Amino acid sequence: TFSKARFKKHRERLFREMDKVISNLNAMGVKSVPLDTQSLIELFYKTYNQETSRQQDLAKKEELKIEE
Repeated sequence: TFSKARFKKHRERLFREMDKVISNLNAMGVKSVPLDTQSLIELFYKTYNQETSRQQDLAKKEELKIEE
């Protein structure tokens, strides 16, 4: 289990790495932006459930039952 301080440290590191990746992609002419939680959920859902995602829309993140 992460403490809040440890979580914050890792989150900040992740965001720094994300900024580097976005900057390098943009430098190569590849427009990129970070995805929000809903966009990430939809990306993974459509990638790993291709047949289902064509027939059934995914609920918004607020409507999903997420186990802690």
